[in-house]
Amino acid sequence: MIHDTLDQLVFYAPAIPHLEQIASLDDTGVSIEGMKVVFSQCITTAFDGTFMVHPSKVCVVLTLQGSELLVTTYRRKDQEGTMDEKGFISIEDSEATDVVRSEEGTFTVFMPGEPFAYGIQGEEGPTTIKHLLIVLDET
Repeated sequence: MIHDTLDQLVFYAPAIPHLEQIASLDDTGVSIEGMKVVFSQCITTAFDGTFMVHPSKVCVVLTLQGSELLVTTYRRKDQEGTMDEKGFISIEDSEATDVVRSEEGTFTVFMPGEPFAYGIQGEEGPTTIKHLLIVLDET
């Protein structure tokens, strides 16, 4: 996992194809070459213990407005489960190992096979957030 502010994006971009393009994205959710972008506005919720993992793609959460917690757990060898239409697998029986607060102007990169959950409420309780989930092509 990489978590930083957008102004630091240039330092990570050489290592991850298409990463430099996320700074130009907004809440239209329009996908551009090299990535699939999903915009959502939601109210943060309590963590229910469910993680998502993409076995082969780099995923980026870009928080546009508000504040949310992002939760991750240890990578598992047995990433078995039901794969959804977007290629994500749900993992329901792992414990949280790391939590970061993502706020407007920050991005978080999850490598292929790295489980994560986003849209999680902090100590302040439920809040409205806007964020993008970006799935990067590896080429």
